[in-house]
Amino acid sequence: MLTDDEMLRKNRFPLDISDIRDRIENCRTDVAWGEMSLTAKIRTLILERIEILEAQSSPQNKSGENQ
Repeated sequence: MLTDDEMLRKNRFPLDISDIRDRIENCRTDVAWGEMSLTAKIRTLILERIEILEAQSSPQNKSGENQ
């Protein structure tokens, strides 16, 4: 059985963001964004984009009801 630390390490991977770090840090100007860690900012941007993609591929959009 895996420990909590082993589980966390298993779901992590290195990611080179050197070319987009400044864009991530500066894409918003609100105080909350400035207080978030870089990891939290990246997760937030990924989750927001996933929600957009899921909404676009929902059955309602495919049938044209929301267009």
